[in-house]
Amino acid sequence: MLFGALKFFPSSSSAALPAPAMDFMTAMASTGYFIPFLGLSEVLVGVLLIFNLWVPLSMIILAPIMLNIILFNLFLGPSLMGFIIVGLLLLLQMYVVYYSWDKYKSLFTKVK
Repeated sequence: MLFGALKFFPSSSSAALPAPAMDFMTAMASTGYFIPFLGLSEVLVGVLLIFNLWVPLSMIILAPIMLNIILFNLFLGPSLMGFIIVGLLLLLQMYVVYYSWDKYKSLFTKVK
């Protein structure tokens, strides 16, 4: 939720990123809408999870965001700290999904 909120307050003192990661971030920022949309999505999911509201929907919204964070850290800006943070976020997401698995079962059943 914090990182989502920070997307609304751009700062010039961002961490040095490798060229491919900086190119990617510049392209997203140049659209004019994507960074605020991503920040709003992250804040919304964070608030819903904190207040234990619509957890399954929140986790479904969070899944593609997490996938992008993982792929970004694997291919564009690999760092030890990035891998540690991604690992912790992934463990937390798996924990929440595990304890609400009964809500997701129907997504994985074959329709006859």
